[in-house]
Amino acid sequence: MANIIGTNSNNTLNGTASADTIIGRAGNDTLNGSGGNDRLNGGTGTDILNGGTGIDTADYSNVVINGTTYIGATAGVTVNLGLTGAQNTGGAGTDKLVSIENVIGTNFSDRLTGNSANNVLSGLAGNDTLIGGSGNDHLTGGNGNNRLDGGTGTDTASYSTASAGVSIDLKYSGTQNNGSGGLDTLVNIENLIGTNFNDSLSGNGLNNMLSGLAGDDVLRAWDGGENVLDGGAGDDELFGAKGNDVLNGGAGTDVMSGGNGHDQLDGGAGADIMGGGAGHDRLTGGSGIDQLDGNEGNDVLLGGLGADMLNGGSGNDIFDYNAASDSPVGAGRDVIQDFRGSFYFEADRIDLRDIDANSLVAGNQAFSYIGFDAFTAAGQLRYSSITGILQGNTDADAAPEFEIQLIGGPVLTVNSVVTDILL
Repeated sequence: MANIIGTNSNNTLNGTASADTIIGRAGNDTLNGSGGNDRLNGGTGTDILNGGTGIDTADYSNVVINGTTYIGATAGVTVNLGLTGAQNTGGAGTDKLVSIENVIGTNFSDRLTGNSANNVLSGLAGNDTLIGGSGNDHLTGGNGNNRLDGGTGTDTASYSTASAGVSIDLKYSGTQNNGSGGLDTLVNIENLIGTNFNDSLSGNGLNNMLSGLAGDDVLRAWDGGENVLDGGAGDDELFGAKGNDVLNGGAGTDVMSGGNGHDQLDGGAGADIMGGGAGHDRLTGGSGIDQLDGNEGNDVLLGGLGADMLNGGSGNDIFDYNAASDSPVGAGRDVIQDFRGSFYFEADRIDLRDIDANSLVAGNQAFSYIGFDAFTAAGQLRYSSITGILQGNTDADAAPEFEIQLIGGPVLTVNSVVTDILL
């Protein structure tokens, strides 16, 4: 990785096999990136920017290296990666771009157009127009009033550089106030990346991916697509729609609702509240004291670490445990609020198969159910309908290593024909 800086004369500058920053300055320069993911800044003049192999960027901004500012374009630029010949950029002279995938504009008003590759176009400040073309493109307008057109492909509008939270609704086809001081128009955009502040991001039903980053964000899917919502750090609210959605709360105290469809909800760190909605859902609490509600459908609920409250709702639900630490003895244990197994002509299950019942021997051993008797060996599981406490012993002493409370002390059936507990 090297910084290669020319003079104000005509230069030919060659990069290395690593990721280089090559700056031509004034003059008619030829910049060859060679290998690696390079950044090429021709400055003013008639330049040739050849990225070579790798994912390379034509940069028209001012670049600071070791405290020295190297001037890029002196006005806004118009750059089209789909053109193979020389093109008049406006603010940076006439350039020829070869093997360039990404473009960084200026703090003026730019027009940046991609090609058939997966391009990253960054407008910086100014009122910019970014056009992705074909390919799965990543567009960042920056400050100003911007038009972001993804073209064909699965394209992303990013506000990660914004200095305040944004509010963006992909259903709206006109100009919208982004909430961070700009008026933006988004066309052919499927995915959104927010800021490190408090954002409101809404989809349009086209298999959207919404990423809130840090901050207390509100992310809303829309009917018609299968969506991925990622709250990031902060106390977020995530709402799925009719499709099969994936909701990731991230760190913080999150509220999540899957909506209709077969959804996957993961709370991450923090005390989360999640509801699966209709459909066959999978809810994972992560760490923290979580409230999991499967609602309708045949759901899988995995509380994870922390004293979790689990409610399967209607349907045949599975309460899944991966380790004894998911529900320790005492105040840290999980509570299943509505277990209804075979005795009630329903089919809820408690799945303990991932817990090693006997830590004294190698492998993953299965539990043996002993009713309400006292422990006499490792790998035993007992239950009292009086207390509603299900306990497991994994080390052959008289004390349990984990326990789960079942509200109401429901009858459990465990035999070779019918079982409410997967051992």
